[in-house]
Amino acid sequence: MNVGNDGLNRRDFLKMGGIGTLALTLGTTGLFSFNGLTKTAAAAGNPTSGFGGYGPLVEDPNGIVDLPRGFQYKIISRTGDPMSNGDSIPGLMDGMAAFKGEKNTTILVRNHECGTNHQYPVNGKNPWSKGAAGGTTALVVSPNREVISEYVSNSGNIRNCAGGPSTWGTWLTCEETRNMGHGFVFEVDPLDPENEMSRTPIRDMGYFSHEACAVDPMTGVWYLTEDNSPSFFYRFTPYDRSQKLGSLQKGGKLEAAAFDELPSNQASQFASGQKFGVVWKEVNPERAKEDATALGAFVLAV
Repeated sequence: MNVGNDGLNRRDFLKMGGIGTLALTLGTTGLFSFNGLTKTAAAAGNPTSGFGGYGPLVEDPNGIVDLPRGFQYKIISRTGDPMSNGDSIPGLMDGMAAFKGEKNTTILVRNHECGTNHQYPVNGKNPWSKGAAGGTTALVVSPNREVISEYVSNSGNIRNCAGGPSTWGTWLTCEETRNMGHGFVFEVDPLDPENEMSRTPIRDMGYFSHEACAVDPMTGVWYLTEDNSPSFFYRFTPYDRSQKLGSLQKGGKLEAAAFDELPSNQASQFASGQKFGVVWKEVNPERAKEDATALGAFVLAV
């Protein structure tokens, strides 16, 4: 799902100037000029609660992205450029997360929301489904923001939109579709790319058009959103809540959120500030949407 302000969505932003991935940093001036930036923001009429903002944007002469004074960016990956093995960097970059690598490096795992056909598909060696162009790539980045290597970490998916990082250093990539047998969550280990786990759907997390997922580190319970019409809010409780590699593949219970004893399950029928009791209704992962609808689960969007 693409969300933005003033008609500019995430994908449009990434397309500007052929940008793939940007490293955004605060330069030396900004690091040592917080007070000055706050005063500048206040003078410009920006909100001054808390930090107070970073001041007005400075026009980028390259026309890529305007930043406040003291900030800088560096393009570290572009669609179509070569990866470490010579293949083209895939397109339609979307959700991503950064992980700690060896020797003070950072590993950025990145989704590619490609369908079944794309000019720059994710070409992996161990795909889940041949002919599917989506998946994930990974970039190993040095402390000075230089790309050391770039490679496929998961392939054979369709429309990898968002996802979420686990507490044990893996990335859960979500398929935003429910078509041709696709519509699952896959777990990607940045230190062991394209392993069997990366091509094995976590079926108990549901077969539906996924958006994002997040884990509660205190309980090990995952929460999942949907991007479809209608959309529901789900909770996945793993049978193994040790929060270790391989724990999610042991299965779990999937439930949809519902309001207790209310005349409507439509978000549009309620006013801001109202409070309700939430109950969780168990659904069959293979028919999560149908069960959620039949059980009167709360509809987030239609």
